[in-house]
Amino acid sequence: FELLNGVARSISGNGVKHARQNFRFNTPVAAIGVRGTDFVVYTDQQTSRVTVVSGGVVVSGFAGACGPEGGGPCEGGASRELFAGQAGLMLQVQRGQTAPQLLRSPVMSPADQGAPARPDEPVGKVGANSPTDVNLDAQKSANLLNSAKALTVAPPSPPVVTPPPVVDQSDPPPVVTPPVVVPPVVAYGPPEVQWGRYQAVAGAAVDAALNAQIGDLSKNTPAQVLGAYQIARLKDTAYVAPREGTAAFVLSSSDAILQRTGRDAVQAAVQDGKLSVDFGARTFNTSLTVVGDGMQVPFIASGNVTKLGELVNVNSLADYRVKGYLGGASAEEAAYLFQYKNSAVMINGATKWSR
Repeated sequence: FELLNGVARSISGNGVKHARQNFRFNTPVAAIGVRGTDFVVYTDQQTSRVTVVSGGVVVSGFAGACGPEGGGPCEGGASRELFAGQAGLMLQVQRGQTAPQLLRSPVMSPADQGAPARPDEPVGKVGANSPTDVNLDAQKSANLLNSAKALTVAPPSPPVVTPPPVVDQSDPPPVVTPPVVVPPVVAYGPPEVQWGRYQAVAGAAVDAALNAQIGDLSKNTPAQVLGAYQIARLKDTAYVAPREGTAAFVLSSSDAILQRTGRDAVQAAVQDGKLSVDFGARTFNTSLTVVGDGMQVPFIASGNVTKLGELVNVNSLADYRVKGYLGGASAEEAAYLFQYKNSAVMINGATKWSR
């Protein structure tokens, strides 16, 4: 696709999402990698600006190995990514510039900037000094008519009466209610990460239907197991790893067990869940508290985020263990399994997060 001048909105479907390496949107100064997204491009011969409605794009200026004749996204050290979650931001590329700039977007189109007036433009006149003829006949007739009405209405022997004050009975101006600005609703795709209990434990049965879905290797990655739980993500994931920014997630669902040494395991609750991801550093930090059998056991862990969105412990042999994934085109979901044990207690569970 190519836009030489003006404004265009591109909405790509599933075909583009599954073959992103074959599609590109060119302007006179930039290459825009298409990743199954909805985005808007404003361009002229010197400057291009891009905003994203949903999904994400990768933008690069024409330089080096990135030229207009290419057939896919230019991905390298000078390319920049923009996602729909970065509200109010845009990427700008100017001619001769290799790395796009991430800017706030109060003005999108280069044409919106306006241009100063030319020296040869005529200057409009506000008024003129030519005399205006005034017809006094109509004014004189109106005065005579008003005088006649006053004589007709007056009583034969009028007393001295103080006129009442004038009351304005006109309708008050209508009250104008300012319009309510409703933020756009961001539509996310179906969940991509699933977990389930594959062993009967603490009086809870195995979720056979969910485990059958997780075990379908035609749709999912091979399951990871931690304790009594397993987790997997769709093979055909829409996840695109952001290159910068941070995100805070909210705990949406969980399942956990707690077992004191020498006792049977019991069902437990997960409270005070926190999860944050630094996409630039590719790291995550998480914490929660498992409550059950009269105990509160804190869980704290950190680790790395791989290019494929997998959450991995820095030290897999540590007492605090995590196995999980990020998911979604805007990295809007996460899920992980956790386990911690010491000489007195063991906790094990699964969590689902959103933002």
